[in-house]
Amino acid sequence: MRLVAERRPPHPARAIRPARRYGARDGRHADPAVRGGASFADVPVHAEGGGGRGEGGDLPRLAPPKMDALAEPEFDEKPACLKAFTVFTLEPLFKRIDARMVGFEAPFSLMADFIGPCKCADLEYRQFIRGHITRDPDGENEDRGDLLSHLPIGYLSEVFQEDGDTSSTPPKYGYRSGPASTNPKVVDQYTNAKGDVDQANGCHYEMSDTPWAAFASRAGEVWDIRLDFYGEIRKKGTAIQRRYWTPIKGRFTAP
Repeated sequence: MRLVAERRPPHPARAIRPARRYGARDGRHADPAVRGGASFADVPVHAEGGGGRGEGGDLPRLAPPKMDALAEPEFDEKPACLKAFTVFTLEPLFKRIDARMVGFEAPFSLMADFIGPCKCADLEYRQFIRGHITRDPDGENEDRGDLLSHLPIGYLSEVFQEDGDTSSTPPKYGYRSGPASTNPKVVDQYTNAKGDVDQANGCHYEMSDTPWAAFASRAGEVWDIRLDFYGEIRKKGTAIQRRYWTPIKGRFTAP
């Protein structure tokens, strides 16, 4: 769905489809059939993997989109040249996929509008991530940050790193120097007042992301999952605003 056309959050009955792809790296608990791609709904039996740029599985979501991002207080809430900077989240999912696998999804989207006196070309978006995926937090307390192995440093950690997918094009969000992603299922683009893609000079930016992972788990096994993000608007490389959100946070028991 093109947010630029309607300038409103996605329909609550649909997952926010465009998604960054992550995947399990080789190592402990990683099966030979590791795969990233579409969504955890498409992961075959006996495969561990995470995240995909594409479908979110068309699974029902009861809660409507909500604005769920706090502005960094060290910056002005509405700095000059930034007309709007808004994040929308949907309720995360944690469910069993088949007899062996469970998975989660944590979708969100955002948009930003730039105005004078700045040149829109001087403003760009960047995205950062931190968090953990922990199996059996009250027992073995096993870190499974390896499930997000396509992040730039190869795994999820508690330290913020620039979000990205090293197997995808474009590999990171918001770079004007890179190509736009115009596929309605993979939104990452700057557009002009007519709604046409204009990476170099567009004054409207939009993106969507659906972090997800699929992994083997016994019924009753507990997982502690938290993903924190911040998005940053930069003017000639210097941040003028940041917003923080947490699309998934909690302890989840495998059904």
